[in-house]
Amino acid sequence: MNRRGQDRVGPLGSSGVVANWGGSSFVRSVQSGLITLGNSVASATATITAVDTNVSIALWNGGYGNQNTGNPTSSTFAIVTLTNGTTVTAARGSTSGANTLYVPYQVIEFAPGVLRSLQVGTVVMGNGQYTNTGTITSVNTNRSIVLYRGWSTDDTTTGTTPWDFQIWGVRQSLTDATTVTVNRYLSSTYNVTVAHNVVEFF
Repeated sequence: MNRRGQDRVGPLGSSGVVANWGGSSFVRSVQSGLITLGNSVASATATITAVDTNVSIALWNGGYGNQNTGNPTSSTFAIVTLTNGTTVTAARGSTSGANTLYVPYQVIEFAPGVLRSLQVGTVVMGNGQYTNTGTITSVNTNRSIVLYRGWSTDDTTTGTTPWDFQIWGVRQSLTDATTVTVNRYLSSTYNVTVAHNVVEFF
């Protein structure tokens, strides 16, 4: 999925200068919560107070549960998505051997005129890949950041350690105006999907 907010005029005109914006906050609202994925549940949702999806982002705030080496990595990590103006969804790679997983999230809604654009998407590292890239609509890299929405994998094998950061630890970065890059230390025969928000400010 790739959502790009419309180019907007800043609160003091096209320059987007907000420092003297009458003391108003750059943020309209912040909502936090916890989504519970029960045993063998692949995805679940939380209902929030309505936000404007063109200027709002969902963030993955970590996760915890009763996972262990008997649970495959696919059931241990999740991606958070702002599905619509009132719904946040958390989803993991599969329900194979899945125990209960708790997924904290935050939804931040920015005030009008703060964001020039917003793009939401994923990058997949496939079999044997240490790195891969995703293409976005061009942004000003001096005023843009990449924010994490979590990650998932299709690794359903059991008896391995889900917390092996050499394989499952991932990094994402904005490497140029049109490219999001993801990396991991070691490759794997399994796919890893890394989810992002690319936020461009005025």
